[in-house]
Amino acid sequence: EDRPFDHRVEAAYLFWSGATPRSSRTGPPDAPDIDVDFTTADGTFYKDLSALDDPTGFGRCLETTEFGGFFYCRRDVTDLVAAQGIGNANGTYTVGDLESDAGTLVGGDGQTFFAQAKYAGWSLLVVWSSDTEEVRRDVVLYDGFARLDENDASPGQVTFDIGDFTVGSPALGRLSVFALEGDSQLGVPPQDQTGCPTCFDFIEFQASGPVTKLSNGRNPENNSFNSSWDGQSGIDID
Repeated sequence: EDRPFDHRVEAAYLFWSGATPRSSRTGPPDAPDIDVDFTTADGTFYKDLSALDDPTGFGRCLETTEFGGFFYCRRDVTDLVAAQGIGNANGTYTVGDLESDAGTLVGGDGQTFFAQAKYAGWSLLVVWSSDTEEVRRDVVLYDGFARLDENDASPGQVTFDIGDFTVGSPALGRLSVFALEGDSQLGVPPQDQTGCPTCFDFIEFQASGPVTKLSNGRNPENNSFNSSWDGQSGIDID
């Protein structure tokens, strides 16, 4: 998204995630990839940028062992993005050397059963300000790592609260979700061999009134994580 000519970078966070690398095809996965290569819009290259070297001390990596293992890392890159100067954060950013386990359908491989759940991706979130921007916004970032998948014992739903910010009147807001490993054919039942009449892939939001399923032109309310591309982001940000 193009920012005004006088924009200042107030904060920037780099997120990367994937199927956890592994040398054993049947045993536990290896350690998550805690560092990646990062190139800013002006071409400055940063080798092996580590989540554990976050200048704020809040960098971290989280992992789960289900479905062969997944991980997610976050690093504050405000200093690197802001170093390009006022008005210079527009452009193309790249991330490389992100190690992840690839899906395979090779018979006898211990990860074949999880082949469709293998992925890798990244996202850069930039918060900026501008003296010439007329619309003022509050930006609230909730950072977590949740695996959503239904099974015979659970619908695979996660509920959480957001708060500690003020909403104007009339209320106007936008919710963005960084979602990975979605499938267009798995959000609308029946979506597996046994069938599941209630296993929709959805995002619900509730303020003080009724619960509303969120949707837009590319993400229908019952198949939010459908591998669509919004035409702007490098990865599906719903």
